[in-house]
Amino acid sequence: MTDEHFINVPDARKNRFLDVQARIKSVVNRTEPQRGRYKKCVRNSSTTFCDGNMTYEQPTQPEADAFIAVQKRFVTPPKEIRFPSAEKRQHFDLVSKENPEDTFTLNFMEGGIEVEKISSVTREQSCCLARLDLNGPPHKNRSFGKEYLNPRQVVHAAILKYLDQTINCPHLHYYVEGYGDKYAIPASELTAFTNTTSGGLIEDFLNFCHIDATTVVVYRSLAGIV
Repeated sequence: MTDEHFINVPDARKNRFLDVQARIKSVVNRTEPQRGRYKKCVRNSSTTFCDGNMTYEQPTQPEADAFIAVQKRFVTPPKEIRFPSAEKRQHFDLVSKENPEDTFTLNFMEGGIEVEKISSVTREQSCCLARLDLNGPPHKNRSFGKEYLNPRQVVHAAILKYLDQTINCPHLHYYVEGYGDKYAIPASELTAFTNTTSGGLIEDFLNFCHIDATTVVVYRSLAGIV
């Protein structure tokens, strides 16, 4: 609407109309949350999720692919990782070897392992880039979400292949713009995953995410996995 549409209309009524119109547009532009209660409200170079007065920037698909491919190292390399541990969940800080401002977290939890991109100093903003589920229930992929995927990229092509299908463990969740980690593919679908044991798959995952773990010992036999 422009001012020419409000000839002879009182300012108070005009302002009320514009306020209602703006609120309608804000509702129409919102979509379902990526995960939890966050609503997609603005789209620029990155996807923004808002929750009250806070915004959560999520990477675009090319950004997420680049974050996974970047070489990473432990901020404080642990001497050993026992998986799964009695603590059920372990966190290890990672940083890009190329850009120290890019920080990540490697999370070991009961049944799986994931890499998250940290996008704030307070660590309140993060997103899962990749997660390997070693055991657990099958995952049902959605039938949509291919608008950001490139069929010439190996992982993207695998996701497109398994749209609307149920994937058993072990499977790999991979970030898809606008949908987070809602898609999974069989680990065996990628040549990066050559092992069949849980311990071997963990090593494959660390290599897939380009995490330098050459000085870290992952205790798998003592933890009850093979």
